[in-house]
Amino acid sequence: MGDGSPNEGATSVAVVSSTLMRNGAPWICAEQLSQRAALFSAMIVGMRMPFTSIVPLIVPEPAAPWRRALPITLVAALLAAGCGPAGDPTDPAAEVRGDDKLQELLIRHDSRDPAYRLTGGAVEVGTTVVLQVRTGSDDAVTVALSIAAPFGGSATKSPAIRVARGVPCAEVNESDRGASGELTALLAPDPVLDPANELTDALCDVWRASIDVGGEPTAIGYHFEIADGSAAVKLSDDNINDQGLGSISPANVGGDWAIVVSPKGFTASPLLSGSVVYQIFPDRFANANPLNDGGAQPRYKGVASIIPWNTIPATPPKGEDFYGGDLDGIRLRLPHLVSIGVNTIYLNPVFDANSNHRYDGNDFLQVDERLGGNAALQRLLTAAQSLNIAVILDGVFNHVSSDSPIFDRYGRWPTVGACESVDSPYREWFIWTKSAGAKGPCAGASGPNTAGYVAWANYDTLPVLNKNNDAVRALILGDASGAPDATLLASPAGDAGVARWWLQQGVAGWRLDVMPDGSFPEGFWQEFRIALKAASPNAPIIGELWNRRDALRLLRGDAADATMNYRFRDAVLAYLGGKPEAGATDSTNRSAVLFIRRLMGIAEDYPTAVTLANLTLLDSHDTSRSLWELTPGNGRDGKEIAENLTVGKARQLLAATMQYLLPGSPTVYYGDEVGVSGATDPDDRRTFPILPTDPRTARLDGSGSGGRTPTPLPAARAADLSMLSWYQTLAAIRAAHPHVRGACVDWLAVGASGATSRTLLFSRRASGVVGEIARLSAAGSWTVGDLLVAVNAGGGAERLTFNLGAGVNLREVARSSGAAGGGDPTTGVDVPARTAIIWEVVP
Repeated sequence: MGDGSPNEGATSVAVVSSTLMRNGAPWICAEQLSQRAALFSAMIVGMRMPFTSIVPLIVPEPAAPWRRALPITLVAALLAAGCGPAGDPTDPAAEVRGDDKLQELLIRHDSRDPAYRLTGGAVEVGTTVVLQVRTGSDDAVTVALSIAAPFGGSATKSPAIRVARGVPCAEVNESDRGASGELTALLAPDPVLDPANELTDALCDVWRASIDVGGEPTAIGYHFEIADGSAAVKLSDDNINDQGLGSISPANVGGDWAIVVSPKGFTASPLLSGSVVYQIFPDRFANANPLNDGGAQPRYKGVASIIPWNTIPATPPKGEDFYGGDLDGIRLRLPHLVSIGVNTIYLNPVFDANSNHRYDGNDFLQVDERLGGNAALQRLLTAAQSLNIAVILDGVFNHVSSDSPIFDRYGRWPTVGACESVDSPYREWFIWTKSAGAKGPCAGASGPNTAGYVAWANYDTLPVLNKNNDAVRALILGDASGAPDATLLASPAGDAGVARWWLQQGVAGWRLDVMPDGSFPEGFWQEFRIALKAASPNAPIIGELWNRRDALRLLRGDAADATMNYRFRDAVLAYLGGKPEAGATDSTNRSAVLFIRRLMGIAEDYPTAVTLANLTLLDSHDTSRSLWELTPGNGRDGKEIAENLTVGKARQLLAATMQYLLPGSPTVYYGDEVGVSGATDPDDRRTFPILPTDPRTARLDGSGSGGRTPTPLPAARAADLSMLSWYQTLAAIRAAHPHVRGACVDWLAVGASGATSRTLLFSRRASGVVGEIARLSAAGSWTVGDLLVAVNAGGGAERLTFNLGAGVNLREVARSSGAAGGGDPTTGVDVPARTAIIWEVVP
């Protein structure tokens, strides 16, 4: 450590045995040192380990002389690996306090600190995770580890063993990782988050337990229960920082820390990993062919209508207002997507349906004719593939339309739908309510209008498919015994099933709508993965997973490859000053330190492969637009005031910077790159504005059909070409620095105001260690092409200083606002308000 030179780590390992013996403390496992040297060196040199966010606490046995002689991370690693001084330094018969009181400020566990948890983050099957917890010296009578496997399930308890007694609690402050001063602001104890570190004279005990994660993919929850007679507390994840430092609560309150267990050698889709994704709501992106718009058509009991381009979507949403966007329009705008670095397109549903969102599908194998039909999708796939752009479809396999041929609630189809008759061949494809004297819109055993059905989220237009039914499973997953029912499907899928049949047509993979819905039986998505990966090993599987518990269950390596990472959205918008969605644990205007901890907590929850593939989105069709949230003011009028919009757009550039330059798959919701705003559904589904670069042969807004003309756009809603230019700059930087698609990010410093700073500095190094996601580190070598990124989310300029070491030269590559120049972190730089600056290491 110290100056971070490699020789220092090697020397520390080499002298361990002699140092311990010299201080009269022989170690039981000293003979194993040579086998562990590589691990210890990796931990020592620059603290280059995953998920480290707070200075490790040394947990030695008593023997003050050697405690000072060894690097604290080495001592922590030795103890956690089962090494310790010969004999029992803690007398089991020693008297504990037994006073029915606990010194709660001294109790501590930190899942990202290797002194408390080895191995950190997600682990592979067969791993033993060593856990330690700190209490006041001779304070706790019992410490129990509570394990819930799977996460959220019933728990079992096992006692922890006291392995150290009388350790100075404040030893944490003696780390030499910040000796040169660069990391002082990040590593300094926070009196609010970490009040125990304010206690400099207290003594502590250390307790140890372990978890054998087993041989199957799973997610495990754990917490500690600590007692001294009638005094009992629960030490658990604080549910604010997402893992990391825990908090004390009454014994029956608090959430668990999580350990995700993945298969050995698990990898997510390389096609998706680090890709730039572009999400498109097809009806609103571009209208290349007004002739397929369709005009007024029946929709359930209403009428669908065609709305002029640029008109604000109807509120409340009924899904009846169509704007005429189509797949040929997307094809014609592919050069625009290339300009912002897009490698993958994710399309909201495209199959035949009755609404503009198309989550109420009629036929899984027929593309809606209003989008151009199957032929238009094939044209788009061919054009995209020529530009090395993959196309992912939205798989809505949970429910269909109540107006579909197989359900036919309104009797509009020649088939005998499930709602029409108990003898329908599709009757068992759905889930029926079975109460005495039931009434409902469908035929039942007692005649017409005597049966109800299960509908997704109680929307009666969306009857839920029965995924326990063999025919439904065959429809989706395939069945070697025969083709899916031809009366439902416009094109037979053979024994491939819908999911694999579309892969055969050139689709790259699937985003799975409402993936965690309880109607999917246990094992369904594991079967889906096996079937899909057998057909195309690189096919991406993206889950719609809003709830952390669902993500832990389905992102462990045997179901989805990635999720739509709304946790990233919440963290970024809160840090930049936006208002997260209701229910998020973030508050607005978070400090840089809290933002860093939040991102590290997200990474800690997932295998590295998942983190790289996760869609780092800022918004989607299900949320308000990021620009809307980042712009001050109330309502549309307030947010379109020029002064407010200027602030919002400056913040949007910072959000895009973190999207493109942090680990994951940056996911741009159509129009974000040109300043499209909007409140939540349906306002988040506005039409894409016309660009000067659009093909001259098509206006892409439906002009020229029946005299229809687009509604003029006010200046506040016109395409922002300067914002587009910044996205294009980020895309060029990302393309020129391929290591940005990798996992490792170094959080280097925060601004001069320390714990309250809104300014941060991180690096993306070509020499990052494989498998690492996030660390706090000043050490390590610099390579030409490495990037440093400063972001100031605050409303005023802030000083930022960081010592890269001798002989490291930086060149400013880009900044989101203002003129270039004004120094760099090596000599100190004043980062302007709401500005991002990017430097590159040069010869």
